[in-house]
Amino acid sequence: MSRAFQSLAIPASAGIGLRSPHITEMLTRRPSAGWLEVHAENYMGEGAGVEALERLREIYPVSVHGVGLSLGSARGLDRDHLERLRKVCERFQPDLVSEHLAWSVADGAYLNDLLPLRYDEDALAIVARNVETVQDALKRRVLIENLSAYVAFADSAMSEAEFLSELVARAGCGLLLDVNNVQVSAHNLQYDAKAFIDALPAAAIEEIHLAGHATNHVGPTPCSSTTMARACRRSSGRSTSMP
Repeated sequence: MSRAFQSLAIPASAGIGLRSPHITEMLTRRPSAGWLEVHAENYMGEGAGVEALERLREIYPVSVHGVGLSLGSARGLDRDHLERLRKVCERFQPDLVSEHLAWSVADGAYLNDLLPLRYDEDALAIVARNVETVQDALKRRVLIENLSAYVAFADSAMSEAEFLSELVARAGCGLLLDVNNVQVSAHNLQYDAKAFIDALPAAAIEEIHLAGHATNHVGPTPCSSTTMARACRRSSGRSTSMP
């Protein structure tokens, strides 16, 4: 049975991505942190980590960040996984819930990666339908995160920023802007990172990710990413997570 937590709204300030090495210190010292972001898939079972998060949820607002829904899957969503996500949200009552603009399931096999989409009308219809399914199941608006890209599809009919903007309009979702991913994609695909951010609907950006370029998100955050995140926060007034 889910506990009744006090409603804690995520402030427009910096939070942290909660990792296992942080938990003991967070519980014992209760350091100042605006809020905590956790990966949904780490809390779909039982165990010490789940119990610890329940205790932390009494102190800090929480954002749940998914990695396994595969919103770009043409065959639709894994209903069992969606139900597990629903139970995580019911259990921890997060203020924000987010997922990636990606696909990661093929013929029932889960791939250990977040793979990019072709940006066209067919893909947009698929993702919008899947996002609406998630929002209906969770009974809340979800945020969609932009990926880092290493190559582009030659037959894409729109840019990623145009795709995300249209997705917001069709599905009524919000955006999680990963500034580091923008920087990586802009470098690899040779486009202007600031122009990408300016093309997004600022009112839809409810969370911002900052991190180093390493795949495990450790290391210093590049100054250019920090500068862009500050500019975006000024325009949208939203929260920033440093995973």
